[in-house]
Amino acid sequence: MTEMKELRDWCDAVPPPAPARLTKALGRLDAAIARDADKHRPVTPGHRAVLLSRRRWPGWVAPLASAAALIAVVAGTFAVVSAVSGTHPGPARPAASTYPGLVCVLSQGGIVTRIRDGRVLAPVRVSAHSDAMAVTPDGKTAYVAATRGERRPGVVIPIRLATGEVLKPIPVGIWPNAISITANGETAYVTNFLSGTVTPIATATNAALAPIKVGSRPGEVVTAPDGRTLYVSTEGTITPVRTDTGARLRPLRISGLGPAETGHGIVVAPDSKTVYALGEEGGLKNLHGTVTPIQRDHAARPIAMPPAPESITLAPGGRTAYVVSSPWQRAKDRHPRDTITSINLASGTTLRPLTVRASSNGWGNIAIAPGGKTAYLTDTLLGAVTPIDLATHTAGTPIPSGAGAYTILFGQGASIGYVIGEHQVVPLNTVTDTTLRPIKVPLVMDWGEATRR
Repeated sequence: MTEMKELRDWCDAVPPPAPARLTKALGRLDAAIARDADKHRPVTPGHRAVLLSRRRWPGWVAPLASAAALIAVVAGTFAVVSAVSGTHPGPARPAASTYPGLVCVLSQGGIVTRIRDGRVLAPVRVSAHSDAMAVTPDGKTAYVAATRGERRPGVVIPIRLATGEVLKPIPVGIWPNAISITANGETAYVTNFLSGTVTPIATATNAALAPIKVGSRPGEVVTAPDGRTLYVSTEGTITPVRTDTGARLRPLRISGLGPAETGHGIVVAPDSKTVYALGEEGGLKNLHGTVTPIQRDHAARPIAMPPAPESITLAPGGRTAYVVSSPWQRAKDRHPRDTITSINLASGTTLRPLTVRASSNGWGNIAIAPGGKTAYLTDTLLGAVTPIDLATHTAGTPIPSGAGAYTILFGQGASIGYVIGEHQVVPLNTVTDTTLRPIKVPLVMDWGEATRR
């Protein structure tokens, strides 16, 4: 998907008026970016150069690439377009959430599995084209985003989790793809990829409010803990939005924004004063990751990270952040490795990255267990989670957890974590670092955001 977005940027550089054929093709490209996100398995972002020779693009994209290159040169825009032979949407998260005694997983075909105290409840079926899910802070209601085509408005479907009752769908914009709910649970915000808007939903009445224009192709959406500001990523920028007025502030350009997947590229400090965004900058020889602090709606100097950052996680209290990177591995490397970099957010200094034998395969996230002493890194390819002692910054022995190991979620104050895999949810006892009996679920979504408390 990175290359498809770059192609879109090259086309955007064409001075107006753009040729009619190009304008029509751009609409198809936007739809393809969203549509293809549903169809592919995640791959490490650090593999971008290799994937250029492996991806299969839709048949109409190659002529568009050639036309875009020609038009760019004629228009005086400097661009180099290599042969395009494939497509890949980038990494993604399974849509899942966990609360004390309750786990919810969104599977392909629009099936929501509820697990309460280790017991599987009757599955809830919603739209087959469901992409994302979020749960209110009280754990009572889930909101599932569903698409209805490239020209029809999508919907958000509320579910009463106690009973499994599916409520009346709420119309939103075209291709809803991410949801964030305020800490007080009063409002859900939904990004509409092809409408360029964010739709607020009043959870008390399940009514959609006036959409907020945020720019083309919005992706991730995050609400500050105090509920005053909304942050939306839109093609290399982060746009702050004041929630009381719906006013969109000046977009902040973050170099290389977007290597991380939805739900793990932007975090907000507990005091709501600072936002941290992942990015990348530099050329092939000096490519490196970045973490950019944003304060008072202004971007500060980026903090350098290893290349191919995939997720950023805040420790309890918000004083330390942990960034997982999966740099591209050379062919001669026998074992894939991820790196974990800890950042002292007060000083902006980093510790020497911890190298862990693991293959997150583009998911690359850690979850911090209640108490803040241990983090767990998911190893997607090998199906395991690796405990990380945060005091000593050392890795323990990987714990087998079954196929996938996409992400791990913790309930508030709970000693049991839940590893979300391809076809199962595996409870993990963090006291003994042992897994319990797996709970079978339908094939989980490859697109959406993991929402946790």
